[in-house]
Amino acid sequence: MHPIRYRFVPPGSMAEPGPGELYLDTGNRLAPGVIDHHQPDAPARCTSALVLERPELVLSQVSNLAPGEPLTIVTHDAPDMDAVTAAVLVEQVLAGSVSDGARRLADYVCRIDRGETRLDPAAPITAYTIFLATARLACDRAGDDTDSVAMAALEAGARLIRRLIEQLDREPDPAALEHALAQAPAWAAERELIDSDLACYRSDLATAERLRPALPRVDGGLESVPGLWVRQPTAMLFKAWARGDVEGAADPRGFVFLAVVLSPRRTILSVQPDQGVWLKGLGEALERAETAKRRALGQERRGKPRPGYDSPDPWYDGRSPLHGWTIVDAPRDGSVLTPPEIRDVLDDWIAGGGCDQPPTGA
Repeated sequence: MHPIRYRFVPPGSMAEPGPGELYLDTGNRLAPGVIDHHQPDAPARCTSALVLERPELVLSQVSNLAPGEPLTIVTHDAPDMDAVTAAVLVEQVLAGSVSDGARRLADYVCRIDRGETRLDPAAPITAYTIFLATARLACDRAGDDTDSVAMAALEAGARLIRRLIEQLDREPDPAALEHALAQAPAWAAERELIDSDLACYRSDLATAERLRPALPRVDGGLESVPGLWVRQPTAMLFKAWARGDVEGAADPRGFVFLAVVLSPRRTILSVQPDQGVWLKGLGEALERAETAKRRALGQERRGKPRPGYDSPDPWYDGRSPLHGWTIVDAPRDGSVLTPPEIRDVLDDWIAGGGCDQPPTGA
């Protein structure tokens, strides 16, 4: 089998792979050498599942390599569970043998990547939370270099993913998998980090602003949902804790809407999937504000537009069929909009009933 080496690029980067290059979870296409799901014409599947369902897009990149010549996997920095799992599954595709456990894990990762991260405080040990804790601990040991941190997260995450696949090959019951994670000595440090993270969430919640926005329903009309606006939360699992926080939200759904200011240049807004509301149009509203401010500052974005957008580095609006307009994320190089300006756009969009067009006279 060909050895594998890695290269990291910003999320949302476009791809023109050469021989021996495979882009995973970035690239905005589904083509030989590019397996991504963030484009509007992609299947409603995560990258991990697409690696297994479209193995020819992997094999095309090694067909002309000499024996022992490496395959370079290109994925985004801060690799998430989908990116890392996809990289591990490439190993199985190259070996010509995909296990049942691998397929089960790919289905699980699709649910996580879709946003099904709701966490029960009484049962916080899951494959997803252990993955995040494993990556966090590895990153903390890696130093400050971006590529070194990304590689540490990928290697640590990949070791876990291989163990999860082995477990699912032996026992397909997800409950058995979570029981093993909750008991195995190998994951004691991760469990301790998850336990301490709940206290961080409660501290974050105390300083977060509670909202009750009237969001557009997928089937028409508006619905008020519990939400939070939070700045730079300390909890690693903030989104998952908030979505499972029935008591804090005073709602059996937990907090449905979240606006998380990760840094002065990156804010992510999201809603829980399968709750009947979406953010369709919000990304476009933020992109219009971004373009206008950049023009005023003389900081226009230049280059080939990202497929489906008018800018090479737009606000991602959740148009992937897997995401279904449930997430809006800042440009990969960061937004020039300040958090208060983002809040103003959000408030105007909500006041307009979730309209995806600027109001008359704007």
